[in-house]
Formats: sequence, C-alpha cells, structure tokens
Amino acid sequence: ENAAAGLKLLEEGFARQREIVTAEDFPVYLCLLAEALMAAGRADEAVERIEKERLEFERIGLAVWMPELLRVLGDTVLASDPHADIRARKLYAEAEAMAMAQDVPMLGLRVAMSEARLALRTGNSEGVGIRLRNTLKALPEQEGQDFKEAHRLVSALDKAFGSVSM
Repeated sequence: ENAAAGLKLLEEGFARQREIVTAEDFPVYLCLLAEALMAAGRADEAVERIEKERLEFERIGLAVWMPELLRVLGDTVLASDPHADIRARKLYAEAEAMAMAQDVPMLGLRVAMSEARLALRTGNSEGVGIRLRNTLKALPEQEGQDFKEAHRLVSALDKAFGSVSM
C-alpha cells in the first residue's frame, strides 16, 4: 500500500516536471521511482524506465546525478535478474568512472557499496574491498547511514575474503 502511494506521488512529480519542461532533476526522481518500483516487486519495470529515460538524458547531455542513476540501474538489473552480474558490474564501473570524472566521491561511495554487496553475494571480491576502503578514506566526514553501511560492508568483506590492507 505504501509503495503504491509512493509510486503514484512520484509519477505525479514526473508529470509536473515534464509540464514545466525541466530535466535537471529527473535523474534524482528516477532513482526514487526505481527504488519504489523495486520495493513494489516491479524491478523489471524499474529497469525499463531507467533505460528509456537514460537515452533521453544522454541525448540532451544531462550528466548531473548520472553516476547514481547508473548505480541504481545496476541494482535494478540484479533485482530483475540475479544472474546479471556481468551487466551490473559494467554499469557500476561506468558509474564509478563518471563519479570520479565529476569529482563526486559520495556517489562513488554508493557505487562501491553496491559493488561490495554484489561481491558478498557472488563470492567474487575483484578488489572491491580496496575500492570501498579507498573511497571511504577520501571522504573526510563519516556521518550518516551510508557511512554506517559502508563500514559494515568493509567488515563483511574482511570476514568473507580476508582483510585487505590499503
């Protein structure tokens, strides 16, 4: 019920954004929409919506918040198809490169966290622990839920794959 209400509200927000012809906040809203769709068990629809909108964002050159949108796309791809590890890793790599190019380390942290969750699920660490640690190290302020989750993931990676020095 809450997911349905949230989806309705987000769809109304999208419609208003389109009415006033502004796209700069669309990626933020699209991430929220994708998370609501996943919570409603509609990951396939989330993937379709992101992929459709992403083409438009690329066409108009919209880059703000795109690292997060690509990360969320990777997460929705995995929610839609748990065996789509390779595709998700490619999306995470693209998101990470974009976050670095835009110098937005907090979005880079969120990408590293998604990579860490995938590594823990698949048993394939591929240097994820080092990337997550280095990303955390680059962020001076360590408060909030993302940081708590990142530190929890570092501990889980250490437990699963052995401690990795920085």
